Amino acid sequence: MNSTSKIDTDALTILMIGCSELAISVATLLAELGHGIFILDSSSEALGKLPDGKVEDGHITPLLTTMSLQNDLLQPSIPEPDVFIAITESDTQNALSAQLAQKLLRPEKIICRIENIDLQEMYLQSDIVAISGKNIITKMIVDSVGT
Repeated sequence: MNSTSKIDTDALTILMIGCSELAISVATLLAELGHGIFILDSSSEALGKLPDGKVEDGHITPLLTTMSLQNDLLQPSIPEPDVFIAITESDTQNALSAQLAQKLLRPEKIICRIENIDLQEMYLQSDIVAISGKNIITKMIVDSVGT
């Protein structure tokens, strides 16, 4: 973080891989809660969609990467995260990122977007929080029906 950052002292440092619309939404909400977000993506266009105010005030730090994951995660500009979130559109990239973060960065919590149910089960057994949008939406619909 830069010295002008207004991040709360008890805030979490969160490292995210991927800058999709979903990732931007998650990063924005976490930044509004006072956490420091570092978001890696290989697309400067995607990173350019981050909210200017949150970037300017130091709550969100965009980092353009080559997405050669091991090298990117070991860059000096990458902080030691409390939480690591892999939220790209690719289950494979998310899974690989989560495993590398677990080995190299050792954050307290790893959250990984995995839509493939079989992969999701495997990662849940590896202390990685594996989340599927399909499962969450399915549950919400069933709960809304009231059965």
